[in-house]
Amino acid sequence: MSQGGPDRRISRLDVARGLFLAAAIGFGWWGLRGYREEIVEALGQVGPEQVALAGVLVLAGLAVTGAVWRRILAGYGHAVAV
Repeated sequence: MSQGGPDRRISRLDVARGLFLAAAIGFGWWGLRGYREEIVEALGQVGPEQVALAGVLVLAGLAVTGAVWRRILAGYGHAVAV
């Protein structure tokens, strides 16, 4: 194993994750930039408890999706650590 190999890979992975996040946010803004009035109006019609419930449901869905993918990958012999 070369000196500093894994650290360099982690660094590149972190950069790739950051770039992906920046691109996702940028494209999200770009896609919604002309709909400011509609977005503000829609947000005014939604209560905070509905936003909280939606957030909890999204996080639960992501957790279940992650668990399913871990099981699928483990079934193919690629165990993924948590």
